[in-house]
Amino acid sequence: MINPIRLFAASAVAASILLTVSVPSNATTDRPFQEIATEILSGLDSVTADQLPARSGYGAPTITIRPLDKRNGATGADGYNQRLLAALQQQAKGRFEFVSRETLDRLVDDIRRSDLPQNDAANRIADLKAGSRADVVISGSVRLERGVPVISYQAASTETARIFISTRPRALPRRGNIVHQAKAAKMPISGFSRVVAETESLLADLGYDPGPVDGFMTAKTRSALSAYQADSALPVNGRMTSRAVENMRRDTR
Repeated sequence: MINPIRLFAASAVAASILLTVSVPSNATTDRPFQEIATEILSGLDSVTADQLPARSGYGAPTITIRPLDKRNGATGADGYNQRLLAALQQQAKGRFEFVSRETLDRLVDDIRRSDLPQNDAANRIADLKAGSRADVVISGSVRLERGVPVISYQAASTETARIFISTRPRALPRRGNIVHQAKAAKMPISGFSRVVAETESLLADLGYDPGPVDGFMTAKTRSALSAYQADSALPVNGRMTSRAVENMRRDTR
């Protein structure tokens, strides 16, 4: 049985459902979400105060993230929003507050299951929902392109639906499962190379653009590889030498 006094205290403290998110950190998988967070916050920072007011009339505007729209059979994306939220909180440094719809739903369920009188429970839920209204909603979509998940987000006003920022699409390769994804997406396997796919994935993780992470060596892949070699004081030839690949593996650990 839930203690009504403790529940009331939890509801009051969580009126805006401000979060401290704990997500396992991994430099390779977190880097794209750090970049997306930077892009979103830069876009919001360029918006004037009259275009992005805080609902309460004071304090920092509040942001919420909607569940991802998954397309073309994209799966395994449930942790993407959590990684983005962690990156946003880390970079925002108090400029924005964050609301979790999942946390709100859990608190509402707790109130409904409590032994509070029905009217009191309804009032608590109404107060909780009123305090958790967001000023900005971030909506994302993830789709498969040749077996590789590609993600993008938009940040918009919850009052006017004005779009403040649309992030550029980013490939999020799942290393170690690239061949499986290629088969699932019915990619042509002629010319496909697991080593090329790994090289493309490593280059993308390191911030170089090799084009689609599809296991096919292209001019764009060679250009990205040459840029990495130049930045790493390696012989610049655009070739997948064992030295270059090992160097990239070390740099992404």
